[in-house]
This record gives sequence, C-alpha cells and structure tokens, in this order.
Amino acid sequence: LYDESREKLFNIYNQLTQELKGINGISNVSISCSSPSLVNTSAGLANWEGQKAGEEVYVQWNSIFFNYFETIGVKMVQGRDFSEFNENDISKDNRSKYILNESAIKSMGLTAREAINRNFTLYDKTGPIVGIVKDFHFKTLNDPIKPMAFSIIPYIYREFLIRSTSAVSPEVVEKVESVWKKYLPEDPFDYAYLSDSYQNIYQSEKRLLNYNRLLAALIIVVSS
Repeated sequence: LYDESREKLFNIYNQLTQELKGINGISNVSISCSSPSLVNTSAGLANWEGQKAGEEVYVQWNSIFFNYFETIGVKMVQGRDFSEFNENDISKDNRSKYILNESAIKSMGLTAREAINRNFTLYDKTGPIVGIVKDFHFKTLNDPIKPMAFSIIPYIYREFLIRSTSAVSPEVVEKVESVWKKYLPEDPFDYAYLSDSYQNIYQSEKRLLNYNRLLAALIIVVSS
C-alpha cells in the first residue's frame, strides 16, 4: 500500500474485504504493518502494571487488524482477539489495547492468566492486555522468538494478507487483482506467496553455507 492509500483504506476496508472473501477459495483477509514472515520493527522498552524495580523487557511490535491471527493460523492462549465490534480496540492518541505473545509474558515473569487486563505501555501508548497469543516465528527459524506486542494503530498498514483454502489458481489471482484495482487503482497489484517469502529469507543462508563448504574444501586441499 502506498502512504496516500492508507487513510482511504479505512473507508473502503469492509467492502473490499467482503468482496475478497466472496471469492471461492479465499477463507480470510486481514492487513498488517509488517509481513508475518519477517517483522522488522524496532523493539521498545516496555512497562507494565506490577513491574518490579530493575525489570527491563524490550518488546517488538506489529500493527495488525481484525482477523489477523485467524488469517495467519495462530491461536489465542488466553483472553480474546481484537474485535471489529469493539471500536475501543483501535488505538487512539496515547491509549491502546494489546495482545502479547507467550515470550513477552514469560519475560515479564507472568502467566497468561496473570497478564490479562494488566496495563501495559509501549512507545508511550498505554492500555490493558486483552489477549495472549501462541509464540510463532516472525523472523528466521535461527532467531529465537522474542517478546512481541500487537495493537491496532491506524494508517500505518503496508500489506494485505489473504488466506486461501487450497493452492491458489491463476483464476483466483485474477479475481483478487480485479477487486484490488476496483478499490485501490492507484496502488500496483504486487503479490507474493508466503512460502516464497520464507524461501527468499533462507536463500542468503544457503549461499553462505555453500560458500563455507567450498572454503572448507579448499582448506582441506591446501592442507593436503
């Protein structure tokens, strides 16, 4: 999404997503600031209700929207997901509601049950923790899963997420593109499969591994 389209998106989001979900083969739709395969946002120092002196936890964040976890297939552990029927779930000014991952609450020394409804602050936005979501890798599998907070911060979304019920056919892609151009004609229809995104993440690691193997072979030859 272009910057200019993000505010417009909120006025057309319901109609756009309903048409997308009406396409045979698509089960869910959501939007987010960063792709679930590679969240590159910064980590901020968090504060929470009941925090003890000297406790420091840095937490990454991702701005998501309704149906995000259902779309990417990640389950809630405790509490609830953000609800389109609750306008207060959307961040306003310095207020926000949060969903944290399991790694975040472990770092805070809390259980999932203890964390629910506690006030939490990240980047000067404060509000209750309404849900805990299962840990999932949002970087490579070689990176340990770090504390993550999710909230709904309007107008900073960059990516649409579309979940299919099976392998995506060219016909489905054409229908999605048609709906996209109808509502967002100024934004190019540029898409990728999540599986391809993961492959791209690991390409550099594969190249490095091959280089190391070649270097080791050369060292063995020279040694011989």
